[in-house]
Amino acid sequence: MPLLSACGASDSGSGGGSSEGKGVKKLLPAFVAGNVVAPDIASKNGSAVGFTSKLDLATLKTSVPKKLGKGGKVSIMSPFWGSPPKNDNAYYKAMNALIGVDVAWQNQDGNTYDQKLGAVLASSDIPDVVVVPSWNMGGKIPSAIIGKFADLGPYLSGDKVKDYPNLAAIPSDAWQRCVFGGKLRGLPMPSSYVPNIVPLYRKDIFDTEGTKSPPPPTSSWPWPRRSPTPRPSAGPAWT
Repeated sequence: MPLLSACGASDSGSGGGSSEGKGVKKLLPAFVAGNVVAPDIASKNGSAVGFTSKLDLATLKTSVPKKLGKGGKVSIMSPFWGSPPKNDNAYYKAMNALIGVDVAWQNQDGNTYDQKLGAVLASSDIPDVVVVPSWNMGGKIPSAIIGKFADLGPYLSGDKVKDYPNLAAIPSDAWQRCVFGGKLRGLPMPSSYVPNIVPLYRKDIFDTEGTKSPPPPTSSWPWPRRSPTPRPSAGPAWT
């Protein structure tokens, strides 16, 4: 079965991507903070780490020291905004050599990705990995995920994720949005960017630095606001 590489929230309780329901917690991968670099500001409650000083490159570590791939090819369909690079570009070649897999990217126009996504998932010719942004998680997409994508629980739930350090570094709660039909079927990409949502600030950082917290947003701010609770943005997460 193909593998779902990215997922987001669903407004439908039965459609998938739900953070509620019995047994969901036991499906979630364990969290192990990354140790590639020691940050100046540590993560708190799943937030991104922060830096106030220049990194010492000599202290950087390799998150995955051994090549996990064993050869073969993997096709990935993903939205892309702009002119997609050629498949034989230097970056793709370098990444393939590091992971031990020949990745064939099927980049699609991000502006019409929802149409392409629906057509592909309705067909029998589905790439090995499909990126599904949270804003495309409507209609019949959750049902297609349940019916056509692999169960990742046997490989990632609980301590099993520790074999993949970069995935283990994703906060456990983020994985709740990848539970569809009672099984873990995707890899989350938690992001601090959500369109039309006002920014959030770490109060503990402002207090530590002796900085006054910014004033609360008002309707005069230069971006629109909306009252419903936003769905988290999502994108691909890689091992």
